[in-house]
Amino acid sequence: MNVTFSTPQQDSVNQGRVSSSLTGRTKFFNMNQNIKNFLTLFALQMWNYSVATISWRSVAQANYVSSVLIDTVYGAAAFFIIKKVASQDDKSYWGFAGYTMGGAVGTVLGIWLSKQILGQ
Repeated sequence: MNVTFSTPQQDSVNQGRVSSSLTGRTKFFNMNQNIKNFLTLFALQMWNYSVATISWRSVAQANYVSSVLIDTVYGAAAFFIIKKVASQDDKSYWGFAGYTMGGAVGTVLGIWLSKQILGQ
């Protein structure tokens, strides 16, 4: 990662432009906090609902081994989601929107994945 620091004089020359040497990860961390919260909670909830949907299908098929494995993943994911939601600003609707939309997309993704993994 190649990040350069500039002096105030150099900043006036650059006129506030972001250096093209920034990596994708650095750009993510410089992103607007509301959008970052939205995307983070969207991804976490999408993952959570996908795993939950696969778990429900596995239970419905009485597949003991995959049910135990998937529920273990689901429990670990739920723990991290709870920690992330608890640390959110309670006045921000961005996190709420990402969390809600991620659940809807995750369910659809989970149905498709469960058909691929567990069959009809």
